Amino acid sequence: MKGKKKGVLLVLMLMSVFMLLPLGASAAKLNMTTPLKYAKRGYKIIAWNKSDTSRAYVYQQANFKNGTYGSLEKGGGIVVNMSRVNYQTRNMKNKQLTWIPVYLHNNKQANGVPVTGYVNAKNIALTAVNINNASPNSTVRTAISYGYKYLGTRFILGGSSITNGIDCATFTKQIYEAAGKAMPYPHTDWLQSVSRPVSYRDLKPGDLVFYLKYDTSGPIDHVGVYIGNNLMINASGHYGKTYPEGGITIKRIVYGNRRPALYKRLYGID
Repeated sequence: MKGKKKGVLLVLMLMSVFMLLPLGASAAKLNMTTPLKYAKRGYKIIAWNKSDTSRAYVYQQANFKNGTYGSLEKGGGIVVNMSRVNYQTRNMKNKQLTWIPVYLHNNKQANGVPVTGYVNAKNIALTAVNINNASPNSTVRTAISYGYKYLGTRFILGGSSITNGIDCATFTKQIYEAAGKAMPYPHTDWLQSVSRPVSYRDLKPGDLVFYLKYDTSGPIDHVGVYIGNNLMINASGHYGKTYPEGGITIKRIVYGNRRPALYKRLYGID
């Protein structure tokens, strides 16, 4: 009897140790029920890195063994492939995924559809954003929808091609011009001159979000366009990063070491 009791106690002790051990990265899961509902309503689902200290890598396959396509810094975002999510969870009751399928918009297949990569759920949060109906203002709606079509285009300082290479101010100018709005010379100073300050509380899709050159100091030298839910679309070349970290990307307005220095609304946009 004493031997049996010792055996039971040993098993219980081992179980308690396992229960206290932290779950590994592969054990983290995200419930996709709500994202699936939003996707059916036409929303895009953005997966973004919520970690302050770790990068979120985009893997070629749904495991850590294969190579990567790149990584997301803090606040960096990438569009979820919701058709793949729907397929993967179709027979699941809890709709939970460890690996989230995402689009590599800079890497297109022969049919024009972006290649799918995978991010592990450990440091990922999901946000829904209505790209095609972001604002009651038709100019803003058109500008944001137009910009979204060119996700993945690389960043080139001074570049003027939204398909081959472009910088932040020119990207902002071109998406608004595509929506029929006259815009000034593509520079952050000029963009500030044709817009008025707004507070974070009053921030609306279509507003311009400005950043300092050295993250927390220096002159303003970067701009993005707010799309809602603390997300923006921009052409980012900070530190020379490429997609999904650089180029035309979707990011949180607080990303990497950068925080907005100024919010402004273009004149004529209500």
